[in-house]
Amino acid sequence: MSSGRPDAHVDAMTGAAVTNRVGRSLSASFTDAYGSDDEPAYSISQVAQIMGVAPSALRYYDHEGLLPHVERINGVRVFRNKDFPWLRVLQCLKNTGMPIRRIKEYAQLCEEGDASLEQRYELIKAQRQAVLDQIEQLKFYLRELDFKDWYYRTAIAAGTESAVHVDEAPDMEPDRIPDTQEATGSETVVGCKDDD
Repeated sequence: MSSGRPDAHVDAMTGAAVTNRVGRSLSASFTDAYGSDDEPAYSISQVAQIMGVAPSALRYYDHEGLLPHVERINGVRVFRNKDFPWLRVLQCLKNTGMPIRRIKEYAQLCEEGDASLEQRYELIKAQRQAVLDQIEQLKFYLRELDFKDWYYRTAIAAGTESAVHVDEAPDMEPDRIPDTQEATGSETVVGCKDDD
């Protein structure tokens, strides 16, 4: 995962090799205090930068008990490479809309080990389906936007909306979009019709 910035990146599997634009390790000073050459250490702000999240999000995860394996040394949260896979899972579940209570349930099941494999699989399977449903919904909205894109391009080219000819059958279902008559052929798309 990365912060999305070209000057910061992290190895997707280990969380290692984080560099800034001058090539120095972002965790060098923190590692000097809490880590070693063999096992770098990351502060919460460094992890936030790597993950592309606010430090407050990580503090919230911690407050909710979702970071049980993150070390504390004299009250300071010390992240290691081994923590990144779990952080990626947390971020994935959160960003795909899983409620915190369900993420906590998943985290608790993980603590149970092999005894909870089937329960964890059911949670992940349900979340995967939720993501697939979101994708389908977004495709639905994209078709609406495709229609509006065609509509406005055509109207702008002509200088008036009255030039846009839309075949709208009287018995058309209310949630269908009329044919767009693109040069590539007539295309019926489904979406939410408005009265532009």
